[in-house]
Parts: sequence; structure tokens; C-alpha cells
Amino acid sequence: MVNNAGYGLAGTIEDVTEEQVQKQFDTNVFGLLRVTRALLPVLREQGSGYILNISSVGGRLAFPVLGMYNATKFAVEAISEALLQEVAQFGIKVIAVEPGAFRTEFINAADRATFSDTYSPVYEAVMKLISESISGDPAKAGRAMI
Repeated sequence: MVNNAGYGLAGTIEDVTEEQVQKQFDTNVFGLLRVTRALLPVLREQGSGYILNISSVGGRLAFPVLGMYNATKFAVEAISEALLQEVAQFGIKVIAVEPGAFRTEFINAADRATFSDTYSPVYEAVMKLISESISGDPAKAGRAMI
């Protein structure tokens, strides 16, 4: 199973809305948990399987303007580490995959908070860095995971 649902949110901790944070966690954390819990009985019964949870380098390092996204990816890392220890006895492997930035519509589709002028410089710098670092090939990454 590959848990690849993801929702991006760019916004400072001060500027993101409660609704945006809720959507961020509903998709990236609670969605992952729902799918995982639904499949675990099947994997346990067959005595083997792989769960690949798509995380991010942002699940190990936090960045300005991406704090809420980072928080969800930190949660994916923790869930993956705990689950690995829980299900190893059933022959199930759990891997948190931390790919780099890929040329997909994810960045373009990311939600953005309304920024106050106070944070505009840091927002602009982070968005520029992200756009300049996108180079990964999603098809190649998929083949590597398989």
C-alpha cells in the first residue's frame, strides 16, 4: 500500500486559518491513518506486506512558512516508526519515503494563507527556494519505490 495523499499549505503559524490547519491534518495525517487501519487486517491475515507512507524531508526538518505542512509530515514519520514496530511480528514492513521536490501539480495546488506584510519577505524567499529546487522525476521515484 502506498499512502500518497497529500495537501500542501504555505503560511506562517500566525497567518494560517483554523480551517486550513484542519484540512492539512485531515488529509495528511487522518487520511493516512484511515487507509492504513482499513488495510492492516488484510496484511496481517496474509502474513506479509509493505506500507509505504510518503513523507518529506519536511518530516525531519521544519521550514518557515511550511510549519503546518511540516507538522503533518513529522506525524507521518512518528506513525510510521511506531507502526513498523507494532506490525513487524506479522511480516509487514513500513517505510517512510522522504522524496525531494517533484515536478507535479502539488506545489501549484498548495493552499496559501493570506500573508501579512510582516512575513512577505520570508514567504517570498521560501517560495523561490522551493520553485528553484524542484527537479525530481515522479515516474523514476515510483519505479525506485517498487
